[in-house]
Amino acid sequence: MNNFTFTGQVYNLETKQTKAGKTFCTFNLVAEETYKNETRPIVIKMTAFNQASDAILSFGDGSHIKVSGKLDSREWQGKHYPDFRIIEVEDANS
Repeated sequence: MNNFTFTGQVYNLETKQTKAGKTFCTFNLVAEETYKNETRPIVIKMTAFNQASDAILSFGDGSHIKVSGKLDSREWQGKHYPDFRIIEVEDANS
């Protein structure tokens, strides 16, 4: 399975436009991981389109959200990079 669910805080939220003029957003989701009784932040760079983008923009920078989606990859100049395709967004405080 290639599904993911992350809960964390939104930072560096930016609105951008595709060449076709559609709005999307990029942001860092800061989650926490506990390893050997030590909690540390994990920063995950994400991009959201369509309804997911609208939802994240409505929550705003600094909000605590839960995102779910599918893990994919993209190729650029012969290298492969992970791509988190966000399908659902919800308030993590509810």
